[in-house]
Amino acid sequence: MRLVNPLAFPLAVLAAAVLLLALRLSGLDLWVALAVAVLAAWAVAPLFARRETGMNPAVARELEAARTRARELAQKAEGLYTEAFGLLAAPHQTEALGIVQYACNRVRDLPARVEQLTARLQGEDSLLRVEELQAQLQQVERRAGVSRGGASEPLKQLAVSLRRNIALAREGQDVRLGQVTALSTLILDIAGALQTMQNRLRTTDLPQLDDLRSLDEQLSALAQNVELLVAEPEPLAPAQPRPKRREFVISLAIAGTALALNFVPLPGPKRTLVVVSGTELAEPLQVLGAAFERQHPDIALELKFQGSQEIVNRYIDQKDDFSPAVLIPAGGQFLGELEERLRAQGGGQAFYETPRPVAKTVLVAIAWPERARVLFPDGRFRWERLERALAAGSWANLGAPDTWGSFDFVITDPSRSNSGQLSLALFAADTTGRLDAATLGSKVVQERVALLRRSVDQPPRSTDILLQEFIARGPNDADVAMVYESIALARWQQSAASRGKPYELFYLDPTFETVCTAALPRRSVDSGTAEAARTFVDFLIEPEAQAVFVRHGFRPVTARTDVASIEGSPWRLGIPAAQSRLQPRVLPPPDIAVLAELRRLWERAR
Repeated sequence: MRLVNPLAFPLAVLAAAVLLLALRLSGLDLWVALAVAVLAAWAVAPLFARRETGMNPAVARELEAARTRARELAQKAEGLYTEAFGLLAAPHQTEALGIVQYACNRVRDLPARVEQLTARLQGEDSLLRVEELQAQLQQVERRAGVSRGGASEPLKQLAVSLRRNIALAREGQDVRLGQVTALSTLILDIAGALQTMQNRLRTTDLPQLDDLRSLDEQLSALAQNVELLVAEPEPLAPAQPRPKRREFVISLAIAGTALALNFVPLPGPKRTLVVVSGTELAEPLQVLGAAFERQHPDIALELKFQGSQEIVNRYIDQKDDFSPAVLIPAGGQFLGELEERLRAQGGGQAFYETPRPVAKTVLVAIAWPERARVLFPDGRFRWERLERALAAGSWANLGAPDTWGSFDFVITDPSRSNSGQLSLALFAADTTGRLDAATLGSKVVQERVALLRRSVDQPPRSTDILLQEFIARGPNDADVAMVYESIALARWQQSAASRGKPYELFYLDPTFETVCTAALPRRSVDSGTAEAARTFVDFLIEPEAQAVFVRHGFRPVTARTDVASIEGSPWRLGIPAAQSRLQPRVLPPPDIAVLAELRRLWERAR
């Protein structure tokens, strides 16, 4: 689509002005709204230009037919990928599935390519120039000179079509119909190649990679030919016509009026709060966020989720493109670290008020039943048994069947996630859970950290991702994992549905308590936004909100509530081993210095 000056079309400027006013009324920042409105004016101006020019009816009919075929083919590609995803599910078929995916992605772009050519052919007097066609032919000939195999034949056919159109253009004839016909031919060729790929998948138990690669190369060549055909040579793009004086004056008047209105303060715009939370709170906060906005229609929430350590690092380094009004990592120790690091940088007071806890949980282990019976024969989680399994490396060395393969222990990345840090701390600590600066320097602790680092391959960045992968991978790829009690209870039924048998839950003794704590940061947050953020944190501590946390497996931070008494609580599902009243010793998280040294040991370990 050629860009046109929106000032030549007062209606385009008026549409952008209306959009600007609407965005401002919704509470969007003035300069952001202004940028969106300007982009909108440039985007809609070609539509008004198209209305003024019209199109040759014969070309319009052929373009509509090509557009329909392209959409149908894109839908077929979508269906083929879904079918291939089911047929090529085995690990050794990953490359074949990737080839099919790349091929389908190319076909999905066809409707956009048809629209691109449509934009070039607008107007009854928009005859294609000989120079444009010659530039396309030169590109095709250059590509044909270096192409081999199945990619060269489509290029030769396209070159023949372009030479024919150049001859017609020199005679003064409208060659747009020829260009559309060439595009339609390419679409039909792509349809044939896609059908052949589908036939290969349906008629062959194990598709040959060479066949799929050959078909993918053919589709790639055809897609590149489509791009050559519809692209407009940049050096030949015509200069923008100057708008007529009358339209220019009207457009400037509309734009000036809109700007004047938008610089006037608007009455009571909706205030937006950016809330950054640990990923473990994603599901309950989405429920609570919707309820809060219903109660406070003047406040809009933007919920963003990161690993708890990631929250601190990105805030300190100012890597986010937003200014959070509420931070809720999985543990007050992260807020202490954030405050200490800001102070070291010469910053002032970090928070408007003392951070407040909103929900809590504990660290637990989960394991698939048959693995758990071998690893923990007495039904109790023991770190020494886990350490022995990590050192053994395979189930066969533990007396289990060879078919069980390697022993796979899963934790989150300690450099990004709270649960990973706590898991590392418990594994490195002694039987009492004690871990201090003195013990961290011992050879035993360093060897344990190194053993765990070698045994955990590509740890996920968050606990929620970890548990989703644990359920999806199942035994043989994920045997034992460390997660929060909250998410273990919330996903227990999902594991039963996916694997036939749910995973088993093991409480650690001792275990660490994780208290999700909300803070109101001062940086780039005005007092009005801070007051709205305080209202949101107050809302999270109300009994109704605490009940929502309980339904998602968290324990309340307010009154001593029996979690099993709340309707919808996972403790009422009869989950084996689930403890509504915690029996193991519950320790507070390690202090900031210990966690920092643990991260350094982890990053240095090999």
